[in-house]
Amino acid sequence: DGNGTVTILNDASNGTAVVDDNGTAEDSTDDSVIYTPDDGFSGADSFTYELSNGLITKTATVDIDVAAAVDENSLIAVNDTATTEENTAVTIDVLENDTDIDGNGTVTILNDASNGTAVVDDNGTAEDSTDDSVIYTPDDGFSGADSFTYELSNGLITKTATVDIDVAAAVDENSLIAVNDTATTEENTAVTIDVLENDTDIDGNGTVTILNDASNGTAVVDDNGTAGDLTDDFVIYTPDDGFSGADSFTYELSNGLITKTATVDIDVAAAVDENSLIAVDDTATTEENAAVTIDVLANDTDINGNSTLTIVNSPSNGTAVVDDNGTAGDLTDDSVIYTPNNGFNGSDSLTYELNNGLTTKTATVDINVTPVEDVASSADIFWRNSQIGSNLAWIMNGTELDQSNPIQAESADSPWEMRGAGDFDGDGQKDILWRNTNTGDVNFWLMEGSQFKSTASSSQVSDLNWEIRGTGDFDSDGEEDILWRNTNTGENGVWLMNGTQLDQGIFITRQNNGENLLVAEDGLWQMQGAGDLDNDGDADILWRNTQNQDVYYWRMEGTEYVESVLIASLPISGEWEIRGTMDFDGNGFDDVLLRNGTTGQNEIWRMNETGLQEAVATESLTGQTWQSYV
Repeated sequence: DGNGTVTILNDASNGTAVVDDNGTAEDSTDDSVIYTPDDGFSGADSFTYELSNGLITKTATVDIDVAAAVDENSLIAVNDTATTEENTAVTIDVLENDTDIDGNGTVTILNDASNGTAVVDDNGTAEDSTDDSVIYTPDDGFSGADSFTYELSNGLITKTATVDIDVAAAVDENSLIAVNDTATTEENTAVTIDVLENDTDIDGNGTVTILNDASNGTAVVDDNGTAGDLTDDFVIYTPDDGFSGADSFTYELSNGLITKTATVDIDVAAAVDENSLIAVDDTATTEENAAVTIDVLANDTDINGNSTLTIVNSPSNGTAVVDDNGTAGDLTDDSVIYTPNNGFNGSDSLTYELNNGLTTKTATVDINVTPVEDVASSADIFWRNSQIGSNLAWIMNGTELDQSNPIQAESADSPWEMRGAGDFDGDGQKDILWRNTNTGDVNFWLMEGSQFKSTASSSQVSDLNWEIRGTGDFDSDGEEDILWRNTNTGENGVWLMNGTQLDQGIFITRQNNGENLLVAEDGLWQMQGAGDLDNDGDADILWRNTQNQDVYYWRMEGTEYVESVLIASLPISGEWEIRGTMDFDGNGFDDVLLRNGTTGQNEIWRMNETGLQEAVATESLTGQTWQSYV
């Protein structure tokens, strides 16, 4: 009917309810109820109103939800930052700097990262947001700046914040390498050291810093006027005034991600005093074929006493050797031994060097090699012409003739006969043995090569049946002895000599029984000479059979016969004669000299440990009146 009225039947418990007739008291159609909660109340409340038209009365309840007033500061989301490395996830506690007074906020990713993913981790407590965090995982291979936005909401308030992440490139330790360096300089002299030359900086953004300065100087980085460019940087090291020796400093190479260090060792050489080492030219004199020791340091200067001596230019006509006198580390007693080439005389020179590690000096030594009167080479074969009385000396080179020289000496006419040769005065030169066929006297021509020096006399053997048949060292005393044979009795003996004087005469005996060894003169066997044919140090006796031309030797021990040894056979014609023995080839075995009196040919039987090695022809000398002696 539109004539009902509204009345509050039961008022609200936590507030008041009042009917508002909207200024039209008689018209209920525009009436309403104004509910006013008690001050500070929030929550559920209700009241009951009555609607009546005078005939009918109806009631209804009004439930009111009084919401608490919203405090914007009860929920605050603050922006965050985080860092991680390439390909490495990072857990970010985004709530650490946020505010959630009621503790019922939830975290949600609002805008995901552009270069990675952000995921909320509830830490296994889905209903409890207080321990929530966000796990950010950069895309594979990404490095640089990234970000995402998250939302914090408690149902009444929603707040957002941004998280900025710096994703650092993965660190390659080998992209930055600092390698130790060495440098040298002199006292009071700075040196520029390119420490980066052997270092590695792939990114080219490293910086050089002196980490530990030098102990005996200063090290300063010079950026070469390009402060932002490492590539041309270097270090200037300046030694302390007057310092010399070893020093070092350490530098650091850093690119913001990696730091590497290296040490630079510097050898600071003492200032060179040129006058601390002086080499002065020298002169020396020596004789031909004579070495000379030269004290080259006698006029030199070596203040520090630590130099070395070296031959830098060898002599052209000799050899030079440094002699350290057995003290390898001590220069003070060193000298140079100069040896001229064999037979050289004249001017020669050498250059030596003094070096103390800082200074090198050289000097020249001029050597005057004076000639000496040639000491004649020992004659090997003596010749005598029985018809004209001339004498020759042949100097051999092995089995070949080197020189043939006439012998200038006093007359040796008949009845003197040349009977052999040997070194009787111990001067290393062969002398000539003579026998007077009338008186039996024995004399010597003492020779120097082919030059006659003087004569010497020995004992006399007046029995001319005793003939000299050779020379050799029978008692191993290093002196020539004389071999005798009695052509009448067949006796054989040896003069054991002391120089040119007879020391003892002794018969040749058979070994073990001591009886005299007789070889009857029957015209078949002839004693041909003596020599060490088996290289045992004792002279042996050479025999020839004139019938079958067999050549034997008696192997001797001293003056005792041991055995007979066949060498070879001569041609049956009998034109070849045995003239004696000597070691022509220097192998220690005396060889046998033969002569063909008819043709003038000469031949040498070379002997070795097996006997006759070979027959070698040597120089001929025509004329049957020439006879040779060795």
